[in-house]
Amino acid sequence: MACLFIVDDQPDTHIILARLLEVDGYTVVGAHNGSEALKQIPVVRPALVLLDLALPGIDGLTVAKQLRTNTSTKHVPIIAMTAFGGNDYRTQAMAAGCSEYLLKPLDFAKLRGVIAQLVLQVA
Repeated sequence: MACLFIVDDQPDTHIILARLLEVDGYTVVGAHNGSEALKQIPVVRPALVLLDLALPGIDGLTVAKQLRTNTSTKHVPIIAMTAFGGNDYRTQAMAAGCSEYLLKPLDFAKLRGVIAQLVLQVA
């Protein structure tokens, strides 16, 4: 099945998401900050990126923008994950190149559906 890339600085969130997605048959890799993500994602070439927007150092919006400018990652769907609600932040995430915007705590059933839809679109 498809490879998914998780970028989240919270180890618990990273571990829980990875385990739940692995049960669904996905291969899961990841990074804990934006600079690691920007180095690894072009090499890994995942089918989808789950991106926390509140990252130390390089924030998630900057990561999304940089992934969109790289020819090897510009078409990879990005799901923004954040605890920050509000239309302004959603608008910024979508303008940065995110494909979807989900609020934390994540509704895993909704996340699974969004992932399946986005992975099928790029397959």
